[in-house]
Amino acid sequence: NTKCTTNATATTRNVMIVDWGASALSVSHLRITSAGMASIQNHISESSLSGKYIVTLLTQHIAELFERKARCIPRGETLQNKKARAKLEVAAEDAIRSFGFSPKVTVTIDGLIDGIDCHVDVMLARFEMLLGNVLRSAEMKLKAFGTFDSVIGAGSVLKMKCVERMMDRLYPKGQVWRGESSNDVPPDEAIAIGCAMYGSTHFNIGIDENDDIDTNEKGSVLADEEVLLCPIGIGLSYQEGDPAATILIESGSALPVHSTTVVDVTGTSNNTMCLVQVTHDGSEKVIGRIENFDSSSSKEVEIITELSVEGKLSVSVNGGPTCTI
Repeated sequence: NTKCTTNATATTRNVMIVDWGASALSVSHLRITSAGMASIQNHISESSLSGKYIVTLLTQHIAELFERKARCIPRGETLQNKKARAKLEVAAEDAIRSFGFSPKVTVTIDGLIDGIDCHVDVMLARFEMLLGNVLRSAEMKLKAFGTFDSVIGAGSVLKMKCVERMMDRLYPKGQVWRGESSNDVPPDEAIAIGCAMYGSTHFNIGIDENDDIDTNEKGSVLADEEVLLCPIGIGLSYQEGDPAATILIESGSALPVHSTTVVDVTGTSNNTMCLVQVTHDGSEKVIGRIENFDSSSSKEVEIITELSVEGKLSVSVNGGPTCTI
């Protein structure tokens, strides 16, 4: 549901994807041809402009305000205390989220260091001044990356007011897509939702009608796929005529099926086991034997079985040669 202003007569579309999150500022140039082929032309990642660095800047600022107000704490000692620093980092993350609703945030931490409570006010204007160098560096990198037909933005940093203003200044608002519409898929969740929808086609799982996915898109993404199921089961018995002691392949498994089973061979005689075919009504039929396997060093053996769509059964013991029935 990306609605971005593009040149309708162009044979290709150039899209810039900006992912600005906790680890780094990542920018990618995606070229989409008229035939629908997409390719990545360029990519940069700048960890020095990460969201974690922004949290560090605010953490240092809150620590300075606290030490200035407390007076009895030497400058820099608060951040050297691991517990105090961890508390300040959590408070800084909460403050950044709160700046989306209020121009002033009060940070309160009980017993920050040496039993002294922290109670300071942090202003949004001051926070944006701290980000001056970060925003200028990010703006220079985005400008140097080129011009594009549309821009897709993702990441928690892009939700900050000062970053939103920078993006709107660099690119017309009609070209920047942030997934703000209620019918749009958030860019941060696009990969997870795509993987889930792709996986549902293989496991024959339907999408609930109440899911926030356009019904017109369901048919283009999800397709019915016929899967052949194994009509019988394959098991092992220690002696011919005995019921199967171990099931290697369950009846009804989707074909092709691959199974690795560790079998206890203490009950076998003369190092021989029977492969049996188990039908729905429980009747069994011997279809092969496993003989002369090496069980001297262990009381267990590993049996690998594969059943193809054509009905060919392959069996190997302890990684040895494969026999096909």
